[in-house]
Amino acid sequence: LEFKNARRVLFEGNVLENNWGGFSQSGFSILLSAKNQSVVTVNACPICQVTDITIRYSKISHVGAGFQLATVRSDAGGVGLAGGRYSIHDVTIDDIDVNAYQGTGTLFLLANGWPANVLHSIAINHITGFPDSDKHLLTLLNDLSNPDMTDLSFTNNLVLAGRYPVWSAGGGSTNCAYYNIPSKSVPKCFSTYSFKGNGIIAASSAFPPSLWPTGNYFPIDAGAVEFANFASGDYRLLNGSRYKNAGTDGRDLGADINALNSATLGVK
Repeated sequence: LEFKNARRVLFEGNVLENNWGGFSQSGFSILLSAKNQSVVTVNACPICQVTDITIRYSKISHVGAGFQLATVRSDAGGVGLAGGRYSIHDVTIDDIDVNAYQGTGTLFLLANGWPANVLHSIAINHITGFPDSDKHLLTLLNDLSNPDMTDLSFTNNLVLAGRYPVWSAGGGSTNCAYYNIPSKSVPKCFSTYSFKGNGIIAASSAFPPSLWPTGNYFPIDAGAVEFANFASGDYRLLNGSRYKNAGTDGRDLGADINALNSATLGVK
């Protein structure tokens, strides 16, 4: 699913499966990618925007990567009008596999390619998600010559850290995420943000809690979360899990699985 010019969209109660990389794509299941369009060398859509998008109560499985949230230049170098005001919540994302589906393995890519009207106002809340274990929870991109991205809310999620959890998406030393350290990259890329109340699963010794924004949890593995049945994809929390009612809003960390199952009942 890709939007390059869309406003006020509600996407809920869907099951997305079996998406892979190849050609110009890299396996992302959902792309919110505001983009001007070019006709030969003319930038034809300076008013193109992707704004006010809600994605909720949906399941994503068997893909090369999760979400790409980006502002993208046209092939002729033009910029669009706006990209932002995204609410993504109560979604599960599993079986992201680089080798099987030829993707990047990333759970979320957040990237700004514009020198003005930068990517902004992104709420990622109550997600249960598992990037490829050898890849990334987040990849970030914004050139330091651009204004900072703003208003990231990454809260109450249950997510696998990945081997390289919060990583630069390219650009060398001019990218805001160049140092590849969560506690440095998030505030360097976003002038305003909230990154707390998350269960960061299996963070490696190379990225201990001291290298993350404060106010998060660090279960050593999926077993420590106490899912109802992790192996079969039942991501409800057992009553004894320390992550029940542990969210900043008093809810369980991760997606509301009962509400999600109800929304997708009968979807094929």
